[in-house]
Amino acid sequence: MFASLICAAGSPAATVTVGPHLPMHVVENVIIGCSGSCAFTNPTAPEGASHLAPADGVILRWRLYGGSATSPESPHPAYRLRVLTPFAGGYLAAGTSAWMVPARFEAVETFSTRLPVKAGQLVALEMNEDSHLRFDFSQGATSVFLEPAPADGESATEAPGWEDGYIFPFNADILPPPVIASVSPASGPIGGGTKVVVAGSNFAEVAGVEVGGLPAQYTVDSESQLTAVAPPRQKVGPIAVTVITVAGAAEAAGAYRYEGCLVPKLKGKSLEATRTVLDRRHCKLGKVRKRHGATAKTGRVKRQAPPRGTLLRPDARVEVALGLNPKPHR
Repeated sequence: MFASLICAAGSPAATVTVGPHLPMHVVENVIIGCSGSCAFTNPTAPEGASHLAPADGVILRWRLYGGSATSPESPHPAYRLRVLTPFAGGYLAAGTSAWMVPARFEAVETFSTRLPVKAGQLVALEMNEDSHLRFDFSQGATSVFLEPAPADGESATEAPGWEDGYIFPFNADILPPPVIASVSPASGPIGGGTKVVVAGSNFAEVAGVEVGGLPAQYTVDSESQLTAVAPPRQKVGPIAVTVITVAGAAEAAGAYRYEGCLVPKLKGKSLEATRTVLDRRHCKLGKVRKRHGATAKTGRVKRQAPPRGTLLRPDARVEVALGLNPKPHR
């Protein structure tokens, strides 16, 4: 089994691409540390580039060039990615993609995966050949080798010895977790239906959006914006907006506020005090009935509809009936 490092390069849109720009020529007879013509690695990296994953996230896809070559020792070559963590002078196998079989020779082919990776881990390429390889490095070509290829959770150590081999270039796209920058508008009615625009980054492979912990319908406008429809909610106040992707979740606490008319207790209040209290609760005064000689100045609320504690849409109207307070007995 064999694995080889890839190095950092450009980052299109939300993803960060590690590895060289493809296609690159398959190179032969490079000292890379393989016991036979079976090793695969990237020969050169831009100055200052790293073969480590630059961020936490998920590898969405990877590309291989020239990987469909066959030999008597390997008539049906297959390849997969390995995620490796530096560990105790060697490496710890931390994740593995499915095996992929290229269909074309000397062509760039793209394979999908959902392979978690953390910043600082190595991303490697492995071939399905019993090559008896170990981890090691060369100044001429940065490489990693396995002998035998460890299962996830197992470790491998370095080994001496270098021989000639082949180089098959590859790269991979890492999607970092989403980031929320803003939410607009910042409020809406408890009845729901408000279109909420969420701006941020890494909005690729979105798996769900939650508003106040409730699932919301959404449309991904771009990798930096999506639009969600706020669901109904029977409670007023600030809530969190959450965007969930295959790479993780981002939460903007208190970014959106549900507004409504929470009907207060009005009994015994004057008409002027009733207006003030209703305004504070995002309610409006509706029809006013006057009974038993009560006026707007002398009357006090005897009845209200709807009753105290009812939750209505913002600016809903509350009706009251005014009456005169009974004269105290002497």
